[in-house]
Amino acid sequence: MKLRWAVAGVWLVSVLLVMVFVRADVGAYSRALALARALGLLSLTYLGVTLCVSPLARLLRVGPASNLRRALGLAAAASALLHATCAVWQSPLRLAEQYEEPGLRWGMGALLVLCALAVTSFGVVLRRLRLSTWKELHRLAYAAFGCGVLHALSMPFAWTVAILGGSVLVLLVGLLRFLPGDERERD
Repeated sequence: MKLRWAVAGVWLVSVLLVMVFVRADVGAYSRALALARALGLLSLTYLGVTLCVSPLARLLRVGPASNLRRALGLAAAASALLHATCAVWQSPLRLAEQYEEPGLRWGMGALLVLCALAVTSFGVVLRRLRLSTWKELHRLAYAAFGCGVLHALSMPFAWTVAILGGSVLVLLVGLLRFLPGDERERD
């Protein structure tokens, strides 16, 4: 129950941050573009934090954090879907022309992976699909993060320093997985 309130609080703060970002984004030529950029940055942030949950939980010895990881992953997928919807809606390019842009293809790849992971994040779906390789499938989140970073960096007026800094931070925290420790602690 506490986790649900924490996730609700994170969502509320995120909505407020998106609103502030939209009002302050001077690099965007319209509010719709500012909203799309804010949602994309929010999605990349959620995904990065999701990838940091397990290594930090292991380091701090707080036990399995699968519920928090799932909630943040679903938030990343939802934000990415909203980002894509806003971006397609406000783009002057036709949908077919958007597939030709390499940076947009990276974003579409990340979105497809996140949607697949979101669908398979529920026990009911896993039981019906009889997925025995759930863990291996969900390791695609790292590929989605890489695609998301490449997508963000290829966009005009990208916040290169912030994106690269956040990516390096996620990479460094991810390296904590390789510290020696009890194998049973890994989830």
